Amino acid sequence: MKITGTLLILLALFSPNTLAVTAVYKDEFIGHSDAVNSVAFSPNGKLLASGSWDKTVQLWESETGEQKWLLTGHMASVVTVAFSPEDKTLASGSADKTVRLWDTARGTAKQMLTGHTDVVTSVTFSRDGKTLASGSADKTIRLWDGKTGDLIQTFTGHTDAVYSVAFSRDGTVLASGGNDKTVRLWDTETGKLIQTLTGHTESVNSVAFNRDDKVLASGSADKIVWLWDTETWQPKGRVIGHTDFVTSMAFSPKGDVLATGCVDTTVQLWDAKTGARLQTLKGHTEWVTSVAFNPKGSLLASGGADGTVQLWIMTE
Repeated sequence: MKITGTLLILLALFSPNTLAVTAVYKDEFIGHSDAVNSVAFSPNGKLLASGSWDKTVQLWESETGEQKWLLTGHMASVVTVAFSPEDKTLASGSADKTVRLWDTARGTAKQMLTGHTDVVTSVTFSRDGKTLASGSADKTIRLWDGKTGDLIQTFTGHTDAVYSVAFSRDGTVLASGGNDKTVRLWDTETGKLIQTLTGHTESVNSVAFNRDDKVLASGSADKIVWLWDTETWQPKGRVIGHTDFVTSMAFSPKGDVLATGCVDTTVQLWDAKTGARLQTLKGHTEWVTSVAFNPKGSLLASGGADGTVQLWIMTE
């Protein structure tokens, strides 16, 4: 890839200007009988959802760690989970090729969305809750009506499995990353491809917008996180320092911290502005599959292939 202009390579080294942020181990939620693939906090922060290879979704009280609901119905591994903005609905995507919607107050199934022809790898709601996006190993992205579950449109363009999808905060752009080593940007109104971002040398496993939509992060099996300027879609920097595949990422609500999950069993915290490594969190005994901040940024959850969900207290 030829990069024009100035590219700031953000090395993962401590800096005098590094944020004074630390994370302390709080709790471990045990209940799944197989690997945890995805974790997500509810918008009010009271619930934490986890999806697992054991085909279930579990909803936990985030403060106490008590299980509130055990959601069953998927016929294969639950790969991804996401809450709707109003807290009433949880979406889950599975290797059974379906997306299921759940009532979080009652712990009951609401609807099953079908159409994908392979594993559903990623689900996410737009900030206004009007649209649900799902990415799949069938190389497509589907947009669904967040209220009715009706299919709105299908995005095609990836040449291999789609692994991650994320809406910009204003909902006008959808980012996707996949096994074809690219990040793609889509106009959510027209369905047209805006841009294809190249630079990763292995699969793109996770994509995430920061708080103000000015930066898009992409994490890859090439062990690197790229930071992209969303005005120009040019590379703004790279976070370098992972020792294995980057599986997942999440910006803190303030946007100042980037958390990454890694195959090396660790969670890494980075200064989102400078790229300096803030802390390495060790607790999982197998690879970390998913990371998520609660809405206040006071808690960080991580899911692992060891079957556990771990909770960390964030302090400044």
